[in-house]
Amino acid sequence: MVNLRLRSLISLLLAATSITSCNRYEGVINVGGVTKAEIVGGIPSQIPVAALDEIIAYFESLNLALDSGDISSFKSGRFDSCGCLVIAENISSLWEKSNLIGGDYLVREIAPLRIGATALQIKVLVLRTEVLKIDRSTGSVESWPEKEIATNFSLDKKGGRWLMTGSSAG
Repeated sequence: MVNLRLRSLISLLLAATSITSCNRYEGVINVGGVTKAEIVGGIPSQIPVAALDEIIAYFESLNLALDSGDISSFKSGRFDSCGCLVIAENISSLWEKSNLIGGDYLVREIAPLRIGATALQIKVLVLRTEVLKIDRSTGSVESWPEKEIATNFSLDKKGGRWLMTGSSAG
């Protein structure tokens, strides 16, 4: 009985190992996966977590838009009051005639500029990795080099939620 259980356990482990190794070596793509906005530096503890969630959600939405042209998360109403739709609509219009490859936004630094009970200003430094824009009709490739971008975000607490209400070049 013990020998049979041991043999079954070994078979199960071998099957699980072979399945997960296929993911790495057989070119399987995580369908629907989005590159997470990655914070390389530390996160200031004085910034409320819910406010940080809004900032991270914004960059995750940008990553999704660059990866697929899908800007539905921008149109959900979450970012309506910050003027963030402009960049999303630009990305969407690019996807009408081109494919974009790369361009992940990696959050490098988050720093508080002004902290109040119901209003925040936060400076965010991101690295946008290189983007290749491929025109579908001509096949021409345009490379946009990686770029560091500093943006100041304003957030207001309304109805118990932090909402992005503005952004400007930092």
